This record gives sequence, structure tokens and C-alpha cells, in this order.
Amino acid sequence: MKNLKNLTFGLMAIVVMFIMLACSENSLNDKTTNKQPGPDNVDVGYPADRLYTPEHQWVKIQNDSLALVGVTTYPLPSLGIIASVIDEPIFGKTGWPFPKGKKVAELDGTISNMIIVMPVTGFYEGDNIILDNNPQLVNQDPYGAGWIFGISGWDPVEMQTLMTAEQYAVYVAGL
Repeated sequence: MKNLKNLTFGLMAIVVMFIMLACSENSLNDKTTNKQPGPDNVDVGYPADRLYTPEHQWVKIQNDSLALVGVTTYPLPSLGIIASVIDEPIFGKTGWPFPKGKKVAELDGTISNMIIVMPVTGFYEGDNIILDNNPQLVNQDPYGAGWIFGISGWDPVEMQTLMTAEQYAVYVAGL
């Protein structure tokens, strides 16, 4: 039964990966065409179709039941090349509700590490298994194929507290 569940999630991750690859051209367009001056002349170089956290993570709502979570480009230079994505060993974590701020994974970079947390309260839907063999996708395509994990059943009130691309650009400009 466990193998069937793992196979099902693996197939689901592959389908999502194909969707993300199909949308990668749009993701690249977002990065190049969304560079408009924001408040206080801050360059908005973050995709507008995502929400952002102070922990430098993004959330992209795919549909009513799935959102993907990844990291922004902001912390990547200080992390170096991502050597591995270390999943938090949580018993039976897929399909369980987790609170906002719960550690889910850690990015192990050549320079430093980064803790990945739940951006909002919701159900953890599993990791991007493609990163198991190619963690550098986080560096190469952080807004596309380099997503870290999926969530469902998120708290809509908490989702509204996340930053827009413009707000996040102002936030990181002040760091």
C-alpha cells in the first residue's frame, strides 16, 4: 500500500513537472516583463503570479486544490549551488495539516543552508521528487521546475497576509 501511495505521488509530481515545464516560458516572460518600477522606484523582478513570505519563499496557486512552494532568487547567492534538498523526517507527513512556520525541508547549499517552512497553515502534499536527483533546479529555475513542495487546503486568511511581488520587492530592498 505504501509503494502504491509513493507511486501515485511520484506520478502526480511528474504531471506537475510537465505542467511547470509547459509554463516555464510564461515563467521566463514573468521574470523579464515584470520589471517595472514599484513603490520608491524598487525594481520588481519577481513573478507577479505568486505570493511571497518574509522567509524568501513563494507560493503559486495552481488551482483550487494545489499550490506550489519554492524559494525566491533573493537568498540563492548566499546559499551557493544547492547540493541537496533535505526533507524533514515527519512521520506520515503527506496529507496531514501543518501550521504556518512548520519546518518542511532544508536546502543544503555549497555556502550555507536554508530552512523551508509551511508558508500558511495547510495540508502538506509532498516534495518535488525531481529535486532528489537534480537539486540544482532550485538555482537554475527557482520559479518553475525548482519548486520545493505542494500544499492543499490552505488557510485563505493566512494566504491573504502574504506579500505581492511588488510588496516583496520593497521588503527585500529594505534588507
